[in-house]
Amino acid sequence: MENDFRKNMERFLTGSMSEEERKLFLHQLSSGSAGEELDAAIGSALQQNQYAVEDTSDVKELVYRKILKGMGEDESVITLPGKKRNSFVRYWWVAALLIIAAGVWMYPLLTRSRNSDPVVQQGTTPAIMPGTNGAVLTLADGSTILLDSLSDGIVTTQDGISIRLQDHQLMYGQAGDGAGGKILFNTMSTPRGKQFKLVLPDGTRVWMNAASSIRYPARFGDKTRDVEITGELFFEVAKDRSKPFRVLLDDGSRLEVLGTSFNINAYEDEGNINTTLIDGSVRVESSSANAVLLKPLQQAELMRGNKKDIRLLDDPDIEKITAWKNGAFDFSNTSLGEMMRQLSRWYNITVEYPQGIPALEFEGKMSRNITLNGLLKILDQSGVHFRLEDTKLIVLP
Repeated sequence: MENDFRKNMERFLTGSMSEEERKLFLHQLSSGSAGEELDAAIGSALQQNQYAVEDTSDVKELVYRKILKGMGEDESVITLPGKKRNSFVRYWWVAALLIIAAGVWMYPLLTRSRNSDPVVQQGTTPAIMPGTNGAVLTLADGSTILLDSLSDGIVTTQDGISIRLQDHQLMYGQAGDGAGGKILFNTMSTPRGKQFKLVLPDGTRVWMNAASSIRYPARFGDKTRDVEITGELFFEVAKDRSKPFRVLLDDGSRLEVLGTSFNINAYEDEGNINTTLIDGSVRVESSSANAVLLKPLQQAELMRGNKKDIRLLDDPDIEKITAWKNGAFDFSNTSLGEMMRQLSRWYNITVEYPQGIPALEFEGKMSRNITLNGLLKILDQSGVHFRLEDTKLIVLP
């Protein structure tokens, strides 16, 4: 029962529950029917989090009080789990428990001193909100359209092709009889702190992570379907055996597919270009290395720089790699530096390390809808020190 409860809690935090499942889970918490499971899950998580205590009740009570105090609630009205179960009747109390659960499931893999007193110094900095849907469309003539606040409907018409917004994604209509013979290129870009979805003229669906771009024709030619990308994108490529779909990268390498689903992470600050195949087949080519044909659930790691070797991985963590597309952070076996790069793009912040990057590795999952301030409070439980100055996050030793 405890494992089932923890799985449900994790699914709630990562936003992977259906609306019906979410309502049922919240009802279980608010009615008190899950009190024992919650108590056991938190106790287990605390023990995994390097708390060497025989009786975790005092530690749990301290955590509860700390969270409630931080939320500005009256601690005196709360009865802890294991006492009167009717304490689970107010949704702010449920929210507090969710914060606690998120916090204890995010912990460093490194052994650290239990006497450390982690601090998040935030001063009067206002809450930094999570990223939202938004993008900039650059047309062939150089004009730009900000898509963030537009309603569903026709955005513009270009050379007889209608471009419209529908259900928070940009879509292209078929070229009409009046369309000219010249192929016009458009560019969709997501700034830091934004994400967006796009349906290309051939029906290929594209998810764009923050700080990414894709350049593509408003209608594809007769031989190939070529796009150019930067950043991180997820593709579901429409099948068309007569026109291979090709992804061109800024370093001269490319991917060639027919119909498939894959994720590509080509952020310049990540060092490598990682292509992860979900289904179908992808051929990864580099100007200075032998081509590699990916099978489903494999990853090709292309080394940037002068040595452009392609390394094949047979067992990549698909859930972690695609978590961003599903609205979640997955920090499984993630270094502090990698985590901070993700946060800097999603929250549109800069990160500084005055004394170098601490050698820490983390485990944990949570929704990307959490504020940066809330996430830092969770990391605070892991012993990481910060100072937040406006949109600059300083990692302290």
